Amino acid sequence: MTCQALAEKSLESYRVDPNYRIAIAEGREGDRDPLILLYTWPQMEIDAVLRDGTTNAYSIMDFSPDGELLASVGKEPDYNLTIWNWKKHKILLRTSAFSFDVNAAMFSKYCPGQLTTAGAAHIKFWKMAETFTGLKLKGDLGRFGKTEICDVLGVHPMPDEKVLSGCEWGNILVWEAGLVKLYQGQHI
Repeated sequence: MTCQALAEKSLESYRVDPNYRIAIAEGREGDRDPLILLYTWPQMEIDAVLRDGTTNAYSIMDFSPDGELLASVGKEPDYNLTIWNWKKHKILLRTSAFSFDVNAAMFSKYCPGQLTTAGAAHIKFWKMAETFTGLKLKGDLGRFGKTEICDVLGVHPMPDEKVLSGCEWGNILVWEAGLVKLYQGQHI
């Protein structure tokens, strides 16, 4: 597929890895078998084509800090969270991220194997771990506690394993061990 052919499709999501490789999720919502295309930079040559990560379309992607892994999240109906070894064109792990839209995903650059996803009325904290039966992906749903449940708009993992997130009403939430520990309101 050339850049011209890609221009005829819809760009669903894109990310740039630490080595300036570009991942583009193409397709139009409702199309079947959407693709993720990885291009080299600046040549814009296709380096990898990833298939079967979701049914309908992708909502968000993120590279691991070392650029070795790519996480993608599908839109409805499956909302699949897929962890790829993109160099081998191989799915390492796949599970349902949530039952509603996911619009944020970010690997932690401080804690290898940790990933946070978020979206409509949720945030989820993921850990990849090697077990005696192989590599596993475990997700823990964030608890809002006394804070009003909201759509989470973005996430940023911190060095101390806390996660910052934005919310639909403009506040910043600080998450620790899966629970809102602090929220900072807007100052005008």
